[in-house]
Amino acid sequence: MTFPSGGVVVFTGADAPAIHRLVARLLPRPALISYDVLARAVAEKVPSEQVGEVTLRLVGKRIAERQAEGQATVIETGELSAELRSGLAALADRRAGAHLVVLDSGRKAVGDEERFEALRAIVTGARSGEIGAEGFSTAMVLGRVDLDKVTGIEFIQRRR
Repeated sequence: MTFPSGGVVVFTGADAPAIHRLVARLLPRPALISYDVLARAVAEKVPSEQVGEVTLRLVGKRIAERQAEGQATVIETGELSAELRSGLAALADRRAGAHLVVLDSGRKAVGDEERFEALRAIVTGARSGEIGAEGFSTAMVLGRVDLDKVTGIEFIQRRR
């Protein structure tokens, strides 16, 4: 997978452990932000109604630091809300863009029917291009069979 340097790449899906295994295998630690881990840490320190806002602000700060260095940022999350995806996409540098990778883990990996339906909606939006309305430049869907085929993520410099 190839993305522009300085971009924001969001890996999401209903199977958070599978997402983490994939991303951890492909990326050096400094390039990765686990939204879910950060949100749990924030939840220990702020009221529940502020967790999303504070977590997004902290993610934005880290993205800005990496962008200043010309580096991309990869965010992993099992959170399936369109609100979060839009918020993360808005943090991206407009020239490098925001990119979405959805792990379509299938019904067996998602025990909860509501989460499965949310995943189906994201997959459908990614395949149809509707997900662009959330602010993403590109979107791709990976099935479970694709996980072993992905051998790396490369970040390339933008042409001037």
